[in-house]
Amino acid sequence: MKDVALLICIAILAGGYVLHGQESDQQAEILLEKAFSFNNSNLDSALVYSDRAHQLAVLSDDVTMIARCNNANAYFLMMVDRIDDSAKALKFNLENTKSLSPAINGETHYNLASGFYLKEIYDRSIEEYLTAITYYEKAANRKGIAKSNLQVGVIYEKLGKQEVASYFYDQSISSSERALETHSSDSISEYLPSSSLLKISSAMLKEVGDEPSVTLSFIYFNMGNSSREIGQCEESIGYITRSLEIKEEVGYRLNLGKSYLLLADCHLQLGNPEAALINLDLARQNLDERQQILEIEDLLARTYTTLDKPDAAVSAYRRYIILKDSVGQLQENERIAEITAQFENDKQSREIELLKADNQLKEAQLSNQQLVLFGSILVFVLASMAAYFGYKRVRAKRQLAYSEVSRQLLQTQLNPHFLFNALTGIQSFVKKNDTDKTTGYIRNFSGLMRNILEHTTEKFIPLEEDIDTIEDYLSLQQMVHNHQFEYKLEVDPQLDTELDCIPPMFTQPFVENAVIHGIKGLEKGSIQVAYKLKDDSVEVCIRDNGKGFEIGAKNANRLHRSMATGITEERVKFLAKSESYPVDIAITGSRPGEELGGTEVVLIFPKKSC
Repeated sequence: MKDVALLICIAILAGGYVLHGQESDQQAEILLEKAFSFNNSNLDSALVYSDRAHQLAVLSDDVTMIARCNNANAYFLMMVDRIDDSAKALKFNLENTKSLSPAINGETHYNLASGFYLKEIYDRSIEEYLTAITYYEKAANRKGIAKSNLQVGVIYEKLGKQEVASYFYDQSISSSERALETHSSDSISEYLPSSSLLKISSAMLKEVGDEPSVTLSFIYFNMGNSSREIGQCEESIGYITRSLEIKEEVGYRLNLGKSYLLLADCHLQLGNPEAALINLDLARQNLDERQQILEIEDLLARTYTTLDKPDAAVSAYRRYIILKDSVGQLQENERIAEITAQFENDKQSREIELLKADNQLKEAQLSNQQLVLFGSILVFVLASMAAYFGYKRVRAKRQLAYSEVSRQLLQTQLNPHFLFNALTGIQSFVKKNDTDKTTGYIRNFSGLMRNILEHTTEKFIPLEEDIDTIEDYLSLQQMVHNHQFEYKLEVDPQLDTELDCIPPMFTQPFVENAVIHGIKGLEKGSIQVAYKLKDDSVEVCIRDNGKGFEIGAKNANRLHRSMATGITEERVKFLAKSESYPVDIAITGSRPGEELGGTEVVLIFPKKSC
């Protein structure tokens, strides 16, 4: 019954997985909305829905949807105080930054910063909030800029740095006031007059210290930008150069293009056009946004004019005009795309309502499909179970038949006549006080009994054990018959008696036949047992020097029946059928007209390793 339950469970899970894989991105969107509806009431339910949305997104292989679901998961995990799990949920987003929009990247770094804040790792938290601000600026997400500035201000207030905290509070307020404006500045540095910003940045520099960090690079960048705007170009070059050095040290690469543009402008104002050209080339290599291409071409035209290179200046200006039209068209297209996207969002909302109304019909259809699917699976499971248990029944029947044959063979080998003679021999040696013969006899007898009993349950045994059994048996029979015969065991040196195997209790019945019938009545009998390797087979040859027989149909059949007993024949059939292990038995004797010269039985076993 356990097997049946397991098979049914596997079938149900397989069916569920197939249906689950058919869910769409639209359903993932619905699940995310459902998750956030539980934000203020049941965070566990929110986690369940966001996790289901993530699973659907993974099935659809939509990178953007996966990242959105990861941000939702990270947020809800933080809310239930699973901060480490929250950080792990953001790993995919951090590895796919280039494939994601600035808005999603901003949200990723904001969530990461919030995790560091909750763990009171304030320096890392500030760095991540500032990185989030950079991405939010590119996405023109004023709400994101406002909340990130607010969090930085809270951290500095916790650290007792009130003046720096006030600056970020002001930035947060400015961002909030401009949140609904369509055209707004791309840099938070422009929210305050340059002289005021330079003063605040200088105060921040004293608070932060000289340890290289992302925060320190931001401060120097703002100081350089503010200095340039109030005409202090030399100071601006120093500040921006220091900002670039710090970014290089900490491995931070955002805003590199803008930094080199500022340096180029300052060098041009100071009358160093060659230095301006070098920085413009670096700016081109580290573009942060499309608009910077226009600024580069504009500065190039002015720089070549200063260098008295009119052709280069005209070429740069022409590129500027072409790019300006192109960028303007792109911006116009983006605004159209934004309006279209808003329209599509409204349209999608209406479609969602229609989908909800249509869900009942789809659920009914899915229910019918599930019934058909589960019915098919059930038929398959039942057929598999029938085949499985049928196979087990046949196997058990074969095993029972083999056990019965083994029992009969054991009964044959432990026949009362042999046991009586063996024990009588031991008694005789004891009465004669012949200690050596008694000890040897008992050793051989116990070894033979142990081997016979152990081999009853084995299908194959090493040649070494079969040889030991025949050795013990012949030694006992030699003592019982008062040494009226001699025996000889030969083993081919090419055989590995420890690894090469044959079925147990095949050789002994034929050796017993040679002792009891083959050399019966002879004064000096001889029995030879030889184990040989021939091609891919192991041959066991049992030969005696008895009176033999005339080969003819009648005698051959009679001898075969007396030696290859019914039990042996059953074992041969069983091994061929259940183990695919064919055993051949060949019996030879005297030819017509030849002098009688004994009988030879050859057992041929396929070579097999234990």
